[in-house]
Amino acid sequence: MPKVHVADQLQNLNLTTEEENVAEFSDDDETGDPQEVEWMLVGKVLSPAIVHATTVFRAMKPALGNPYGLKIRSIDEKADNIFVTKFKVERDLQRALGGSPWMVGRHALMLQPYDGNLKPSVIRFNRMEIWIRILNLPLGWMTSTVANALWDWLA
Repeated sequence: MPKVHVADQLQNLNLTTEEENVAEFSDDDETGDPQEVEWMLVGKVLSPAIVHATTVFRAMKPALGNPYGLKIRSIDEKADNIFVTKFKVERDLQRALGGSPWMVGRHALMLQPYDGNLKPSVIRFNRMEIWIRILNLPLGWMTSTVANALWDWLA
């Protein structure tokens, strides 16, 4: 039996009149409840391995203080480790944004505000807050002048 190629089969594809209808959408159309979008974050786990949404949920729920109604789901390709996090109240969302850096296992979790108009392929995770700990700094050096000088050196 000869091999059949998909391209050859597509030439024989015929749509009925019903199947020819086109679904049209516009950015101007109101879709969904605005409050659903308002308390959401998008995040990415920086791991070379696939991280499942349940793993992120189990790590983040207690770290965030067990927020009521927390939901986390994967978006785009699972290998990209990109997630959408939904909160019931703004206070929990602000705690998540302000409490970084976050870790899932031994991997960093980057969070940023959710924008429902962005495609997952264009979301850029190129900024992450980190903590710097300087051990055994002499007591006399614990001043805002030294802190600013260190900041300038690090930045």
